[in-house]
Amino acid sequence: MRIITPPDFFQVFKDAHILLDTSVFIDSFLNPVEFGEFFNKLKTQGTTLVSLDVVKIEFLKGAPNPEKYKQKNEFFDQIID
Repeated sequence: MRIITPPDFFQVFKDAHILLDTSVFIDSFLNPVEFGEFFNKLKTQGTTLVSLDVVKIEFLKGAPNPEKYKQKNEFFDQIID
């Protein structure tokens, strides 16, 4: 998977806040390398990534076991500023 963005995409979000929903966390958990690069590029522009507690709850509820729950929780916390 490759995330395709317009040439000035990251500049547009300079010093902005982006609210992430559950689907972003699900996709990024399944494709951590691609989304990791994407999130890092945003953060280098001073972009702040935020979410809601209800999104975290929804993302974590799909964990099939305690270990996966822990992985998803740590993953969520790494993304959010």
